[in-house]
Amino acid sequence: MITRVCCSAQALCVGFALALAACGGGGGGGSSSGPDLSTAPGLTVSPASVSFAAVHNGATPPTQNIQITISRAGAAGLVVGFPPSVTPPTWLDQSPGNLSGGGSNWTWTTAIVSTSLAPGTYSTTVRVAIGDASRNILAYRDVQVSYTVQPLTGFAANPQSLTFNRLQGAPAPAAQNLGISELSGTSYPWSTSIVYQSGSGWLHINGASSASGATLPTSLSISVDGPGTLGTLNAVVRVTGNGNTLDVPVSYTVSEPTLTSLPAQLIFNAPSTGTLPATQDVTLSTQQNLSLGFSTSISYGAGATGWLNAPANGMAPGQISIGTNTTNLVPGTYTATLTLTTAAQTVPIGIMYVVATSSLTFSPASPSFTIDTTSLASALSQTVTAGTTGVALSWTAASDQPWLSISPSSGTSSTRVTLTLNPAQLDTLDAGLHTAAAVFNYTPPNQSATSASLSVSLNLQIPKVNSVNPYIATSGTSLQVVLRGSGFNSTAGAAVNFGSTAVTTYNALSDTVLLLAHPSLLAGSYRVSFANRLGNPGIVRSTADLVVVDAPAYAAATIAYPNATAKQPLDIIYDAERQSLLVGVAYPTPGSSGEIFRYPFTGSAWATAPASVSVTSFRDLALSLDGKQLIAVSDFAVRKIDPMTLAPGTVTPTLVFETFFKGVAMANDGNAVLTTGYPPVERASTSPWVYLVREDKLSLGPGGIGIVRGTPGSSADGSRVVLSHASPDSTGSYIAQYDSSSSVFSFVPSQVQGVPSTWPGTSIRPKFDRKATRLVMNGYIVIKNSDYFHPSFLPQVAPGDSAAVALSPDGMRAYQYVSGTLLRTFDVSSPDQGVSEIGTGTVLPSDPGANPVMTVSPDGGTLFIAGADTIVVVPAP
Repeated sequence: MITRVCCSAQALCVGFALALAACGGGGGGGSSSGPDLSTAPGLTVSPASVSFAAVHNGATPPTQNIQITISRAGAAGLVVGFPPSVTPPTWLDQSPGNLSGGGSNWTWTTAIVSTSLAPGTYSTTVRVAIGDASRNILAYRDVQVSYTVQPLTGFAANPQSLTFNRLQGAPAPAAQNLGISELSGTSYPWSTSIVYQSGSGWLHINGASSASGATLPTSLSISVDGPGTLGTLNAVVRVTGNGNTLDVPVSYTVSEPTLTSLPAQLIFNAPSTGTLPATQDVTLSTQQNLSLGFSTSISYGAGATGWLNAPANGMAPGQISIGTNTTNLVPGTYTATLTLTTAAQTVPIGIMYVVATSSLTFSPASPSFTIDTTSLASALSQTVTAGTTGVALSWTAASDQPWLSISPSSGTSSTRVTLTLNPAQLDTLDAGLHTAAAVFNYTPPNQSATSASLSVSLNLQIPKVNSVNPYIATSGTSLQVVLRGSGFNSTAGAAVNFGSTAVTTYNALSDTVLLLAHPSLLAGSYRVSFANRLGNPGIVRSTADLVVVDAPAYAAATIAYPNATAKQPLDIIYDAERQSLLVGVAYPTPGSSGEIFRYPFTGSAWATAPASVSVTSFRDLALSLDGKQLIAVSDFAVRKIDPMTLAPGTVTPTLVFETFFKGVAMANDGNAVLTTGYPPVERASTSPWVYLVREDKLSLGPGGIGIVRGTPGSSADGSRVVLSHASPDSTGSYIAQYDSSSSVFSFVPSQVQGVPSTWPGTSIRPKFDRKATRLVMNGYIVIKNSDYFHPSFLPQVAPGDSAAVALSPDGMRAYQYVSGTLLRTFDVSSPDQGVSEIGTGTVLPSDPGANPVMTVSPDGGTLFIAGADTIVVVPAP
């Protein structure tokens, strides 16, 4: 094909530059030893000669076409130029635009550009050559061109040339008149004849092959008929007389009527293995509605073949129907070209066949549930319709979350599916947004197994209660408790149920913390939950129980240890739910091996032979705020112990061994707060840790503080933990705190007003009242509202002495025991205005001994003191 334009001194600037002298070098006709390129095969040029005639300074003669056909394999270029020995004539149009066509069929339009030449006959040779990709000539043909310029005297023709056009199959074109005259105006006899340049017998002068007359001017009727074969025929009407000759060019072109298709492109769509798409019609039209025969053929693009039905050969104008014959194809896009071929034309019709995957569809596409305290039972399920984009599909389905169930678990693409929320699972979820996927597995035709995921969202707005603190209440009382959980900002006014007793007044401090007063109840266990209207007893959404006990009436008593080993009490815990005392001791000091004793009250007296469990490297103990776990802390581990059987449970070791755990106190966010120490340096600062009781997980405490051998204490409701330590931080503060609402450690203001700038280091546990409104630090500093300002003071403990201290649950009284058998009681109802001792003290039934620890029953009616020698029970003064 023509790939480049050749421009040189002797070329007509057409085609690419072959190795011709006419294109910048090489030879024109081969060498004496090589083949004769003028007769080499693969190139046909017709006609081999053309003639032009014009009157001097008259109109230019009409153009004539030279047809060029290339059939030579390896031909890569075409050039039209002149042999090396020929000087290109100025009267011949040498424009590259005169060469048109493509592939194997080209047309060189030969045109005269001037009639100003002197009268006479001019001739030249035009060389047509083909070459390969290396610019070597493969073959050439020479076309002779003659041009006669007639003088103004002699014959004149009007018009100077004649052109006849006919569509194949149409009637012959109408005759045309040709006027002949003498330029000088004279008259003489004349005769006409036909000189054929191609074909014969197709041209007529006045209905015959020749004509003559006696005078000028005259008019001749020129007509054509003959074969309707495609192509152009050329001839001249030659007029002679009085020694003059005039050639009038005549051309006769028979062309094929143009064939068009509408539309020119078709698109078929079908699902794989589905129903065949409908056939589509293509309308064929021709010029003047002339009949035109065509044949059909199909060529396919990449992929499958044979899927198109080819229409039979036929005649245009008319319609053809085109359709596919299969849908059993792998999903994809397939292409084909249906070609209509006539004698002179090829008409392509592009066809695209989109075979689609059959996929599952769902309506609604993204189902969602919103469940709140006003929702009815019908809100727990909804229906989704499974559909398909194509053929029917069979599927199996399963949910990826246990809170969502699907029924049925298998079906077809027309099945209605019911999505149901699992009540037992709803009871465990936190309030908020949850997502699940209903996964449908299926195998589309002609494809591998796949799945479709139906996203299901659940906006669960029924609050969930994880804990109630304190979890112990006294029968016949109504006191404030703290609920921890989720969704407390979305209660919609629902009541909080304590068993079957509803409370409608409460204060949500955040989405996870809520304050309210529990109702006055009889002894028993009451599940704490938010009321809902789902009508399903399995949807309680609570793991919190308020355990209500009758206020005990314990007489003063002395309880003996089961051994006389030297010991130091670590803490004493009154288990009000089970009416037992839990006492932890170390032999002889914290960090040594130790034991936990459990003394149940048998109805009339305390057990004299307690159950016990040994703890190595024992440091401290605490009862979880729901009463279900006893947390024992040793140097490098935290262990759970059953508070009733003392059966050992999970042991969680720390990964850091440079420090040891020292003390433990419980917060209502589910964490136990752990203080630490550093053995080599008595006053080294170390970081507190937290232990997530539910997950048995230890981690460094948030906040980045460091304290020195801190001693922790917490309120009964778990809202606050205070850590007293032996050396101030950089601001001078001796107090750190853990706020359960934010789960963050921080130091309190740098000075407690009225307290000496240097506090003695102490291991006496800080003591709170029930709601953390009163605090006793270091065994004698009484602080109101946990603001750490304006304190009052109990009698100060002398350096080296240890003291036991306790606050009544209502924060009105403080109890202090130092040594001996005297328990002192103080009014601390207004510590910012001072404290005052009540009475002269209460005599204990015996001396507990050194290093005492003390606690008070939740109802405030009984004090329990454990010392190195014995355990004392005494009614609270």
